[in-house]
Amino acid sequence: MGSVTGGGTYADGSTVTLAATPNNCYTFSQWSDGSTQAQRTITVTGNATYTAYFTAGGSEPQRYLITVVSNNPDRGTVTGGGLYDAGSTITITAEPLAGYEFVKWHDGNTEDFRTVTVTDDATYTAYFRANGTQGIDDISEPADIKIYSHGSCIVVQNAGNTDALVFDILGRTVHKGRIDGPIYVNAKGVYMVKVGDLPVKKVVVR
Repeated sequence: MGSVTGGGTYADGSTVTLAATPNNCYTFSQWSDGSTQAQRTITVTGNATYTAYFTAGGSEPQRYLITVVSNNPDRGTVTGGGLYDAGSTITITAEPLAGYEFVKWHDGNTEDFRTVTVTDDATYTAYFRANGTQGIDDISEPADIKIYSHGSCIVVQNAGNTDALVFDILGRTVHKGRIDGPIYVNAKGVYMVKVGDLPVKKVVVR
């Protein structure tokens, strides 16, 4: 029904990524300890066994949403996002615009052209900076800025008079301009929210 990776011998206190990938026509159900995350990170504290359980998933394979975003669309663009079958290998890319350079992905990977294996819903954020600068500016979101969904709205708190850009996973702009209250969206789904020069944040409206 499926395969697993991550087993082995590790030092005490180290972190390990476990992944359960269902075969076509099956779906991942849960791990033996109740976790329902197909890809998860654990801390090694002793010998342990993790069993992945799979179930029949009908005639269609399990599919996951891969979201690829740029921390600043004015500095660089990305490709590769979409819905993919579980276990498939896809390519995501980060392309800087003139005057900027690609620095890294959010997980530390520095390949602007990389392949990833689809095991769960995931977001990959590419960071860009101006040519010749040191470090990555706007790498983290200030703790006082809160971005979340509420009903059919996206709420941005403590952003003052900063401009916001909201777009869906197809790149269509939903809102652009000042934040003067909750931002209404007319459909459920995944949206990208960029406040000022902060990194793009994914928000799910259910």
